[in-house]
Amino acid sequence: MKPKYAYALGALSALANVASADLRFRSRPELAIPRLNIRTPAYGHATEKGLIFITPYEGFAEGHQGPTQPGAYIIRDDGELVWSGTGFHAGWGANFRPETWDGKQYLRVFQGTLMGFMDINGTSGQVTWQLGGYRGGSDFEIAETEVFAFEHHARFRGRSLDGSLETISFFDNGAHSAPVQIRPYSRARVVQLNHTSGVATSLRTYDAPDGLSARTQGSVQLFPNGNVFVDWGEAGAVT
Repeated sequence: MKPKYAYALGALSALANVASADLRFRSRPELAIPRLNIRTPAYGHATEKGLIFITPYEGFAEGHQGPTQPGAYIIRDDGELVWSGTGFHAGWGANFRPETWDGKQYLRVFQGTLMGFMDINGTSGQVTWQLGGYRGGSDFEIAETEVFAFEHHARFRGRSLDGSLETISFFDNGAHSAPVQIRPYSRARVVQLNHTSGVATSLRTYDAPDGLSARTQGSVQLFPNGNVFVDWGEAGAVT
Protein backbone atom coordinates (compact mmCIF):
# COMPACT_ATOMS: atom_id res chain seq x y z
CA MET A 1 0.00 0.00 0.00
CA LYS A 2 1.46 3.37 -0.99
CA PRO A 3 1.93 5.99 1.73
CA LYS A 4 -0.47 8.96 1.79
CA TYR A 5 2.25 11.46 0.98
CA ALA A 6 2.76 9.76 -2.37
CA TYR A 7 -0.76 10.78 -3.36
CA ALA A 8 -0.11 14.30 -2.10
CA LEU A 9 3.01 14.53 -4.23
CA GLY A 10 1.05 13.23 -7.18
CA ALA A 11 -1.59 15.93 -6.68
CA LEU A 12 1.06 18.64 -6.40
CA SER A 13 2.67 17.35 -9.57
CA ALA A 14 -0.66 17.59 -11.40
CA LEU A 15 -1.16 21.15 -10.17
CA ALA A 16 2.33 22.08 -11.35
CA ASN A 17 1.48 20.81 -14.82
CA VAL A 18 -1.65 22.97 -14.87
CA ALA A 19 0.28 26.03 -13.67
CA SER A 20 2.83 25.63 -16.46
CA ALA A 21 0.18 25.47 -19.18
CA ASP A 22 0.23 27.65 -22.30
CA LEU A 23 -2.60 29.97 -21.11
CA ARG A 24 -5.21 28.14 -23.22
CA PHE A 25 -8.44 26.97 -21.63
CA ARG A 26 -8.56 23.17 -21.87
CA SER A 27 -12.37 23.22 -21.98
CA ARG A 28 -12.47 26.10 -24.53
CA PRO A 29 -9.57 25.59 -26.96
CA GLU A 30 -10.93 28.34 -29.23
CA LEU A 31 -10.05 30.94 -26.57
CA ALA A 32 -6.40 31.45 -27.44
CA ILE A 33 -4.99 33.91 -24.91
CA PRO A 34 -1.80 35.48 -26.32
CA ARG A 35 1.35 36.03 -24.29
CA LEU A 36 3.33 39.16 -25.05
CA ASN A 37 6.90 38.74 -26.20
CA ILE A 38 8.69 41.33 -24.06
CA ARG A 39 12.02 41.78 -25.87
CA THR A 40 13.05 44.86 -23.89
CA PRO A 41 11.97 44.36 -20.27
CA ALA A 42 11.16 47.19 -17.87
CA TYR A 43 13.33 47.69 -14.82
CA GLY A 44 12.63 49.43 -11.52
CA HIS A 45 12.02 53.18 -11.59
CA ALA A 46 12.60 53.38 -15.35
CA THR A 47 8.91 52.93 -16.06
CA GLU A 48 5.63 54.22 -14.71
CA LYS A 49 3.77 51.81 -12.42
CA GLY A 50 0.73 50.15 -13.95
CA LEU A 51 -0.65 47.46 -16.23
CA ILE A 52 -0.93 47.10 -20.01
CA PHE A 53 -4.47 47.14 -21.43
CA ILE A 54 -4.67 45.58 -24.92
CA THR A 55 -7.53 44.84 -27.33
CA PRO A 56 -5.99 42.92 -30.25
CA TYR A 57 -7.93 42.73 -33.47
CA GLU A 58 -7.75 39.82 -35.89
CA GLY A 59 -6.65 40.91 -39.35
CA PHE A 60 -8.07 39.90 -42.70
CA ALA A 61 -4.92 38.92 -44.60
CA GLU A 62 -5.04 35.49 -46.25
CA GLY A 63 -3.55 32.85 -43.98
CA HIS A 64 -3.50 35.24 -41.02
CA GLN A 65 -3.55 33.49 -37.65
CA GLY A 66 -4.85 35.88 -35.01
CA PRO A 67 -6.59 35.34 -31.69
CA THR A 68 -10.08 33.91 -31.97
CA GLN A 69 -10.86 35.78 -28.76
CA PRO A 70 -10.12 39.40 -29.76
CA GLY A 71 -9.75 40.85 -26.25
CA ALA A 72 -9.65 42.71 -24.06
CA TYR A 73 -6.60 41.75 -22.00
CA ILE A 74 -4.82 43.21 -18.98
CA ILE A 75 -1.19 42.12 -18.92
CA ARG A 76 1.76 42.83 -16.61
CA ASP A 77 4.89 44.41 -18.05
CA ASP A 78 6.60 40.99 -17.99
CA GLY A 79 3.97 39.58 -20.35
CA GLU A 80 1.88 37.63 -17.80
CA LEU A 81 -1.89 37.74 -18.24
CA VAL A 82 -3.79 39.30 -15.33
CA TRP A 83 -7.34 39.41 -16.75
CA SER A 84 -9.16 38.73 -19.99
CA GLY A 85 -12.65 39.41 -21.27
CA THR A 86 -14.61 40.09 -24.41
CA GLY A 87 -17.74 41.96 -25.39
CA PHE A 88 -19.72 43.10 -28.40
CA HIS A 89 -17.36 44.18 -31.18
CA ALA A 90 -14.38 43.63 -28.87
CA GLY A 91 -11.23 45.18 -30.22
CA TRP A 92 -12.92 48.23 -31.71
CA GLY A 93 -12.85 51.70 -30.18
CA ALA A 94 -14.88 54.83 -30.86
CA ASN A 95 -12.92 57.80 -32.18
CA PHE A 96 -14.48 60.44 -29.97
CA ARG A 97 -14.50 61.50 -26.35
CA PRO A 98 -16.38 64.04 -24.20
CA GLU A 99 -14.60 67.08 -22.77
CA THR A 100 -15.44 70.09 -20.61
CA TRP A 101 -14.07 73.45 -21.74
CA ASP A 102 -14.88 76.67 -19.88
CA GLY A 103 -17.67 74.87 -18.04
CA LYS A 104 -19.31 73.69 -21.27
CA GLN A 105 -19.58 70.18 -22.70
CA TYR A 106 -17.80 69.44 -25.99
CA LEU A 107 -17.10 66.42 -28.14
CA ARG A 108 -13.57 66.02 -29.45
CA VAL A 109 -13.85 64.06 -32.69
CA PHE A 110 -11.23 62.67 -35.04
CA GLN A 111 -11.95 60.82 -38.26
CA GLY A 112 -8.95 58.97 -39.63
CA THR A 113 -10.14 58.80 -43.23
CA LEU A 114 -10.78 62.56 -43.23
CA MET A 115 -7.25 63.12 -41.87
CA GLY A 116 -8.33 65.79 -39.41
CA PHE A 117 -9.44 66.65 -35.88
CA MET A 118 -12.49 68.67 -34.90
CA ASP A 119 -13.51 70.17 -31.57
CA ILE A 120 -17.32 70.33 -31.45
CA ASN A 121 -19.57 72.28 -29.11
CA GLY A 122 -21.66 69.62 -27.40
CA THR A 123 -24.66 71.95 -27.03
CA SER A 124 -24.89 73.73 -30.37
CA GLY A 125 -23.10 71.18 -32.53
CA GLN A 126 -20.88 73.90 -34.00
CA VAL A 127 -17.26 73.10 -34.85
CA THR A 128 -15.06 75.11 -32.46
CA TRP A 129 -11.90 74.42 -34.46
CA GLN A 130 -10.46 71.99 -36.99
CA LEU A 131 -6.92 70.71 -37.42
CA GLY A 132 -6.03 69.26 -40.81
CA GLY A 133 -8.64 67.71 -43.06
CA TYR A 134 -8.64 65.81 -46.32
CA ARG A 135 -10.90 68.42 -47.95
CA GLY A 136 -9.27 71.44 -46.33
CA GLY A 137 -10.82 73.74 -43.76
CA SER A 138 -8.03 73.59 -41.17
CA ASP A 139 -7.87 76.50 -38.72
CA PHE A 140 -4.13 75.92 -38.26
CA GLU A 141 -1.12 75.97 -40.55
CA ILE A 142 0.83 72.71 -40.55
CA ALA A 143 4.42 72.34 -41.79
CA GLU A 144 4.80 69.86 -44.64
CA THR A 145 7.01 67.60 -42.51
CA GLU A 146 4.35 67.55 -39.78
CA VAL A 147 1.38 66.54 -41.94
CA PHE A 148 -0.47 63.53 -40.50
CA ALA A 149 -2.86 60.99 -41.98
CA PHE A 150 -5.42 58.34 -40.92
CA GLU A 151 -4.78 59.14 -37.26
CA HIS A 152 -6.18 57.56 -34.07
CA HIS A 153 -6.48 58.17 -30.33
CA ALA A 154 -6.56 61.97 -30.14
CA ARG A 155 -6.34 63.22 -26.55
CA PHE A 156 -6.47 66.66 -24.95
CA ARG A 157 -3.32 67.27 -22.87
CA GLY A 158 -3.55 70.81 -21.57
CA ARG A 159 -4.44 74.44 -22.15
CA SER A 160 -2.75 77.74 -21.24
CA LEU A 161 -4.42 80.00 -18.68
CA ASP A 162 -5.56 82.46 -21.34
CA GLY A 163 -6.85 79.66 -23.58
CA SER A 164 -4.63 80.65 -26.52
CA LEU A 165 -2.58 77.44 -26.47
CA GLU A 166 -3.80 73.85 -26.45
CA THR A 167 -1.80 70.64 -26.45
CA ILE A 168 -3.04 67.37 -27.92
CA SER A 169 -1.53 63.95 -28.54
CA PHE A 170 -2.46 61.43 -31.22
CA PHE A 171 -1.28 58.39 -33.14
CA ASP A 172 -0.27 59.31 -36.68
CA ASN A 173 -0.77 56.14 -38.73
CA GLY A 174 0.51 57.76 -41.92
CA ALA A 175 -1.02 54.89 -43.90
CA HIS A 176 -4.33 53.30 -44.81
CA SER A 177 -5.29 50.30 -46.90
CA ALA A 178 -2.45 49.44 -49.28
CA PRO A 179 -1.05 51.17 -51.21
CA VAL A 180 -2.29 54.40 -49.56
CA GLN A 181 0.61 55.79 -47.51
CA ILE A 182 2.13 59.24 -46.92
CA ARG A 183 5.26 57.90 -45.18
CA PRO A 184 6.81 54.45 -44.69
CA TYR A 185 6.36 54.40 -40.89
CA SER A 186 3.87 55.48 -38.22
CA ARG A 187 4.50 58.06 -35.48
CA ALA A 188 3.34 59.05 -31.99
CA ARG A 189 2.74 62.81 -31.83
CA VAL A 190 2.36 65.62 -29.29
CA VAL A 191 1.26 68.88 -30.94
CA GLN A 192 0.60 72.40 -29.66
CA LEU A 193 -2.18 74.49 -31.21
CA ASN A 194 -1.79 78.28 -31.14
CA HIS A 195 -5.21 79.88 -31.49
CA THR A 196 -3.67 83.34 -31.80
CA SER A 197 -1.18 82.69 -34.61
CA GLY A 198 -3.17 79.84 -36.15
CA VAL A 199 -0.11 77.56 -36.23
CA ALA A 200 0.19 73.92 -35.14
CA THR A 201 3.66 73.09 -33.79
CA SER A 202 5.06 69.62 -33.10
CA LEU A 203 6.39 69.36 -29.54
CA ARG A 204 7.41 65.71 -29.60
CA THR A 205 7.44 63.03 -32.28
CA TYR A 206 8.27 59.36 -31.76
CA ASP A 207 8.97 57.36 -34.91
CA ALA A 208 7.98 53.69 -34.95
CA PRO A 209 10.78 51.21 -34.16
CA ASP A 210 12.01 49.04 -37.02
CA GLY A 211 10.08 51.21 -39.48
CA LEU A 212 6.72 49.75 -38.45
CA SER A 213 3.67 51.00 -40.31
CA ALA A 214 0.17 50.60 -38.86
CA ARG A 215 -2.62 50.91 -41.42
CA THR A 216 -5.23 50.68 -38.66
CA GLN A 217 -5.47 51.30 -34.90
CA GLY A 218 -2.81 52.73 -32.59
CA SER A 219 -2.65 54.78 -29.38
CA VAL A 220 -0.39 57.16 -27.43
CA GLN A 221 -0.35 57.55 -23.65
CA LEU A 222 1.69 60.13 -21.70
CA PHE A 223 2.70 59.18 -18.15
CA PRO A 224 3.29 61.49 -15.16
CA ASN A 225 6.99 60.57 -15.04
CA GLY A 226 7.49 61.82 -18.61
CA ASN A 227 7.50 58.43 -20.31
CA VAL A 228 5.35 57.65 -23.34
CA PHE A 229 3.57 54.34 -23.98
CA VAL A 230 2.71 53.60 -27.61
CA ASP A 231 0.61 50.82 -29.10
CA TRP A 232 1.64 50.50 -32.75
CA GLY A 233 -1.77 49.25 -33.83
CA GLU A 234 -1.96 46.77 -36.66
CA ALA A 235 1.84 46.45 -36.65
CA GLY A 236 1.44 44.37 -33.48
CA ALA A 237 3.95 46.01 -31.13
CA VAL A 238 3.97 48.17 -28.00
CA THR A 239 6.85 50.32 -26.72
